[in-house]
Amino acid sequence: TGVQALDALDLDVCTGEVVRCRFVRSGNDALDLMASQIVVRDCLLLGSVDKGVSVGEGTTALVMNSRMRECEIGVQVKDGSRATVVNCEFTNNVQALHAYKKNWRYDSGGFCFVYETLISGEGDALYADKHSRIYVHDSWIEREEDFSKRIILTDSVDVGEPSEGRRS
Repeated sequence: TGVQALDALDLDVCTGEVVRCRFVRSGNDALDLMASQIVVRDCLLLGSVDKGVSVGEGTTALVMNSRMRECEIGVQVKDGSRATVVNCEFTNNVQALHAYKKNWRYDSGGFCFVYETLISGEGDALYADKHSRIYVHDSWIEREEDFSKRIILTDSVDVGEPSEGRRS
């Protein structure tokens, strides 16, 4: 009767690549990363009950050419972890990117660097707590929001209507 909330793929203390995979309606996180160095490339993460990609506990992740759709959180970065997100698409997630400090054992939260990425849909785009930062360059965020000072958008980021000659 009860369905277990399980991660689709849990990678702890490892180095590797996740390439051309589809994670559809995982009961918890699609990818749960801990203390690892991981490349995620050409993947679809659709309908995860919790996170599409959870980047935690000292992990370094490169997420590229991937789509996070209809997840609770598209990518979450926490506890001394760093994620670089390149040429990705976040569509209709409750929260696209989320960075924070969860565990007291870590001096910092999460750091996320976003390049050439589309963030669209009704959900919130970006959140970073006081221990974390999100840097966005050459991307498009569909909806305007009041971003905190921990969200750094360069002049090359379009918010709201795209500029002429940019993404449509």
